[in-house]
Amino acid sequence: MPPSVDRLVRLAFASLLFVTAPACGTRADSVIPGSGGGDGAAGASGGSGGTAGTGGSGTAGSGGSGGITSGDSGTCGCVTGHVDWRWDGGLVPYNETSALEICNLFVHQRVPVAPSPPALFCEQILVDCRGAIGAGDVTRSIAHPDVQAAIAAAPVLYGEDFRAADGQVLRIQIRSAVVEVGEPCRNAGCKPIPAGVDALAKQLNALTKQELAREPCSRTFPPPN
Repeated sequence: MPPSVDRLVRLAFASLLFVTAPACGTRADSVIPGSGGGDGAAGASGGSGGTAGTGGSGTAGSGGSGGITSGDSGTCGCVTGHVDWRWDGGLVPYNETSALEICNLFVHQRVPVAPSPPALFCEQILVDCRGAIGAGDVTRSIAHPDVQAAIAAAPVLYGEDFRAADGQVLRIQIRSAVVEVGEPCRNAGCKPIPAGVDALAKQLNALTKQELAREPCSRTFPPPN
């Protein structure tokens, strides 16, 4: 006896449920670790992403630590605009420039004065800033009244400028403002280096040293033997 229409409908409905169930059950597998569920932001390379949370919270997953990205740098903080620094002057074989971009992206490049060898370049997100220098530390230094006064007076040179005698000054650019820092004053007419500007200059040099000791920049710029 042929099956009834009602039984055929029920069989078709059961088959449909069987086919669609696995697809619905795999939705959670598409959540990226560090995102805290479907609405979270994924951790960038260099940051430790949190495990996916149940029902995602939009930041870190339940019980996980949020990933460090160029928009959310965790303990490293952010700069609010372009900052670069380099030594200017002197009879050097190449010029090196460090910079902070896009919140907490460290960039370093070495450009030979001669046509060869080729220029070298590296970039990396600032991570693991506990006990180290972060972009937020630089932002706080820039907010110092001495540095704000220097920005307002820019372009400005503090200290002695011995570039004519193979000396160097540290050239700091904060957005479009250029502040140069030379040697401590020895002669009349020299503009003394304000304490806040001196602290920023030392901090930026230390940041370059710190980041060139970390990968991947340490592979591009290995320490001299």
